[in-house]
Amino acid sequence: MESTRENFRLFEPDELTPEERLERVIELLTEASLDLAKEESDEKPAIA
Repeated sequence: MESTRENFRLFEPDELTPEERLERVIELLTEASLDLAKEESDEKPAIA
């Protein structure tokens, strides 16, 4: 996961352009989606 400072940048609109903010949001959503998919796959029993 990203450092606290990098996550905090998401809430510092003056430091990021709108394009950078959008890219950051997409990165965070992608990471969260991958984490969720991994958690869900770990919970399901393997089909033999």
